[in-house]
Amino acid sequence: MIPVTDILHMTEAYSVQITSWADTGCLERTIAEAKMTLKDDLPLNLRNQRLRLYDWLCQCLMGPDSNADLESDDFDLKGFKPLDRYHVGILFPIEKGITGIDPASKETVEEEDDIPIAGDPENEEEESAKPASIKRRYVPPSSAGFSFFIRGDDIRLQIAPWAVRYELKQHLWRRKPFADQGINLPDFHPPEERVEHSERKLAFCDLAEVFVLWRPHDDGWLTTVSLSNCQEFPDEISQSEYRSRQNELSIFESQLECIIESGEVGTYPRVDPHLLSEEDQELELQYKDRRIFAVGHGAAVDWEVKNGCVSKIRIDFFPKVEVPQISVDSNGLKTNVLELEHLSQYPSDQKSIGGKLEKFVHAYDEWVFGQQASAENLSKMDQRVAGRILSRMKKAVMRMQQG
Repeated sequence: MIPVTDILHMTEAYSVQITSWADTGCLERTIAEAKMTLKDDLPLNLRNQRLRLYDWLCQCLMGPDSNADLESDDFDLKGFKPLDRYHVGILFPIEKGITGIDPASKETVEEEDDIPIAGDPENEEEESAKPASIKRRYVPPSSAGFSFFIRGDDIRLQIAPWAVRYELKQHLWRRKPFADQGINLPDFHPPEERVEHSERKLAFCDLAEVFVLWRPHDDGWLTTVSLSNCQEFPDEISQSEYRSRQNELSIFESQLECIIESGEVGTYPRVDPHLLSEEDQELELQYKDRRIFAVGHGAAVDWEVKNGCVSKIRIDFFPKVEVPQISVDSNGLKTNVLELEHLSQYPSDQKSIGGKLEKFVHAYDEWVFGQQASAENLSKMDQRVAGRILSRMKKAVMRMQQG
């Protein structure tokens, strides 16, 4: 949990950064309102303060979002480009003839190590015999989406994309939501035959595309939904024009929502545990009861559940989760034995505090024994994974017993 005092310091520090970029009245007002709200409501529920901070960060990093779906001078940018102001939720234009790679990948390092030294006579003959290589460098993403599993006799999906673009007019970048916002595309449904099938629908005045892929799996369909920027850079473009055109052709504040009109979304198929690392196998076991309904591509994914059924799935470029406070309760034993204030009294109360610590370790040992009994009901693969976890827990018990 972030202390409210730290939140105030963060808003003050970020306001300095914003004002150093340009004079943006809208952002300054947002920062001022956030700071005043935090100060006024200091004693209130801190969860609300965290949500306000989250909303403010989203506006700073992504933009005003779909709540501001009309053109307004408050959201125009003056003095700097949109790509210099926003960094999240962007679908970039396509660069033809470029093969994208991860700039931090091993492949990149190997290619750089193989680059010959210019002017080296030993390399000139070798290089002249090599064919022209494809230009390879990091290419920013032009699409984002998600996949999920769905079954049913009558499956129908509604896809609702949303985004904005920026247009340069007299040294001012005007924020322009697309004219066809809020109009859901026609229903998407799987083919009658159990074969792989894809559908494409243009959106955002034909500047973007919604792609839906159906793949048969068990008694249903693995379905992938994505939103892509269809715009391409011109064939001939100078370096000086490149950045300006990139700002004009990029799609900002990208949102993509799939509404389940008919059909049942099931748990997304798990990866074969034999293909996972030991750490991932342990995580799969620890969270095997948590249901995952979708996986994201190029973004995180979130969903809504109503009456036990998934009703909506959407991409999420700025995901959040409320992490519950960790307690030291052991096997139903509620105790303050590990609190520093309590342990600080040990020199004057060794017998009482020492007894409580021994009781805590004993309760933890009993809990580990119970976990070992539960592991016997698991599959053989899961038992091997559980055995590694139990081994570490038993070592922890031994260390605590030894003092």
